[in-house]
Amino acid sequence: IEQGRVDKLICSFPRSADPTVFVERYKAGRIALEIVPQGTLAERIRAGGAGIPAFYTPTSFGTEVAEGKPVEVFEG
Repeated sequence: IEQGRVDKLICSFPRSADPTVFVERYKAGRIALEIVPQGTLAERIRAGGAGIPAFYTPTSFGTEVAEGKPVEVFEG
């Protein structure tokens, strides 16, 4: 992050001992942050390793967080 080689951080808990560099870059719009529930993050890693390009989870369904995100109905 300090060397400017990270454009986006995907994690479940964005914590570190000294987040100064990340915070500065984030506030300046030089790095993006995507916070993902831990189980979903683990599944994304597993699916990617298995060659599965996409999957759906019910995380945040029916809440303000889900507004504008894709929704699909499977078997009714």
